[in-house]
Amino acid sequence: MKLSKHIPSTIPAYGKKVFIKYRGQPIQCSKCFVLGHTRKNCPSTTLNWLGYVKSLLAENYIPKEYFGVWLEYLRVHEAVVNTEF
Repeated sequence: MKLSKHIPSTIPAYGKKVFIKYRGQPIQCSKCFVLGHTRKNCPSTTLNWLGYVKSLLAENYIPKEYFGVWLEYLRVHEAVVNTEF
């Protein structure tokens, strides 16, 4: 199978955190959720889970209906949806 874009190792799907793993997948930082480096070598500030979900939603990479209850959770908890701790 050829991917047009790599799938992150952690994604929100149907109200759950889903972990994906496949051969050749780039590493994903658990601090900022960017592909290509680890938490230990992260040059960025921490991104909370809801901030990550919101960024994926904005990218339109994952169809909106796949997010499930995460969309409602974002709406209700907008105050804690930030990009930094």
